[in-house]
Amino acid sequence: MADAPAWFWDAIDQAPEDGYVSVNEVELHYLQWGQADAPGLMLVHGHNAHAHWWDFIAPSFSSNYHVVAPDLSGMGDSDHRDEYSADLYAEELCQVADAAGLSANTVVVAHSFGGLMAIRALARFKDRSKA
Repeated sequence: MADAPAWFWDAIDQAPEDGYVSVNEVELHYLQWGQADAPGLMLVHGHNAHAHWWDFIAPSFSSNYHVVAPDLSGMGDSDHRDEYSADLYAEELCQVADAAGLSANTVVVAHSFGGLMAIRALARFKDRSKA
């Protein structure tokens, strides 16, 4: 890591704000950067990952966006559930968006498994996006 460029270290030094929301009796954790009144940008991690996977890149967007990165249930700093489903993950993404104050104009960037859950959320809650 000693060879990492300066922009990487500058990004890592920008500590996000922690947020929490309860969804179906499970506490979900999310990170946020930037101003709450800026346009939304949600970053969704892949399977067995966590919100901090975006720490090196999220600050790059924080001057123009309110960046939010959730920990899906069972991953990162969110609580675990007895059972999981795509519909439940979709609900979690919407509830985190609401808790963070993100609008229907929010841009969603997702990786792997997170992409599937983001698509599920957009398909299930069509009134929440302009897609």
